[in-house]
Amino acid sequence: MNKLYQIILGILFVGSFSFCQLNSSAIEIGTANSNAIQARGLDVLGLNPANLGFNDNPRINVRGFLLPSISVQLNSNSLTANWINTFLNSGELDQNEIDDLMSVFEDNILEINQTVYFPIVGVQIDKYAFMIKPEYVGSLGLPSDLIRFPFEGLKFGDQISFENGKTVAQAIVPISFATAFEIAIPQLSPFVQNTYVGVGGKLLFGIGYGELTFVDGGILSQPTSMTISNEIESKTALGGFGFALDAGFAAVINDNMKANVSLNNLFGHLRWKNVEDGLFVTEGVFNRSEFEEISNYSNEQLDSLENAMIKVDTTFAGDPLSSKYPAYLLAGFEYSNLVPNLDIIASYRQYFTDELGYSITPRLSVASIYYVGTILPLRAGISMGGPEGFQWSTGFGIHYRFYHFDFGFSQMGGFFNNAKGFALALESSLWF
Repeated sequence: MNKLYQIILGILFVGSFSFCQLNSSAIEIGTANSNAIQARGLDVLGLNPANLGFNDNPRINVRGFLLPSISVQLNSNSLTANWINTFLNSGELDQNEIDDLMSVFEDNILEINQTVYFPIVGVQIDKYAFMIKPEYVGSLGLPSDLIRFPFEGLKFGDQISFENGKTVAQAIVPISFATAFEIAIPQLSPFVQNTYVGVGGKLLFGIGYGELTFVDGGILSQPTSMTISNEIESKTALGGFGFALDAGFAAVINDNMKANVSLNNLFGHLRWKNVEDGLFVTEGVFNRSEFEEISNYSNEQLDSLENAMIKVDTTFAGDPLSSKYPAYLLAGFEYSNLVPNLDIIASYRQYFTDELGYSITPRLSVASIYYVGTILPLRAGISMGGPEGFQWSTGFGIHYRFYHFDFGFSQMGGFFNNAKGFALALESSLWF
């Protein structure tokens, strides 16, 4: 197989299984994505730049360098820990049990969505913020026939299909920046104390893009023969550039309530120039008498057989393509000190695309933060909607003088062994 083609497919599939959210800070994950209104310092990037106008922002906030910070998320449309345990320890099952096990797959496709974020460097000074934060986003579709195969094996006349759902991934290095300033709006003065406007943007440097545009074929077994066929069409690109814009508004309503709204990643896209289209086709027909002979083949003979099955293996220059950097609407609300030391926050998020594991289904999140003194915030939240569906979360922080450490954990689609995914983040930063 073409070497570049192998590399890109490796990134797609290995990355899809190895990299286990959008602004995915530890506080965001620990509050089930409810933190749009309480984000301060560098956390405003990806949420609402207008938050930089609030007076309780740090004078200086630093992240990255040698301060450990990372966030990962992995979720599927079907799998839970209970399902995996049953799959691995099922032993012999009857047909009804197999059908029940396979019934979890929507449209006979297993979708696995993954994101990973790793801040390299971020600095916020007063009302200005800047961050370099590489990200990987991908969505992998697998046919349920491949999962059914270990239970049922090959049946004469039934084909094990290789046809899959949407499989696409991209790796990007965004350079984000934002600022905010206070404005006076006389028409709102009877209702709010202060109002702020924020603007920001992202320069998007694309590392790689890969998409399986077409997958077909399978394994067909007959009493005297077996046919294996496969056709894969792909589109890959290395090196891209784009941009996205952010705009936000925030208001202090009274001593207890704040609200904000923002549009993020407006016009967000990447233009990829070094594009290659790939085509890989294999086909082989084996008689029953050949099966035992093949089982005794040496590695060299197996390699020769594999090469003989390859009918087409080629890549050629493709037209430049654009990929989306999904835009979304985000609104937040806070009621602080509902009871002493307890804050309630909520957010509403709306994406405008179903690609790359996102969803146009609205997402509503609610969380609480209880402060044990000034050092230890305890967080818990729930949310509904979006690609994750139901989500619950918990987290905490240790904020001692200028050093802030935050941890967040979340599950999607259920609780504990019935969850269909998880998110995990830890974050260190300096606040002055």
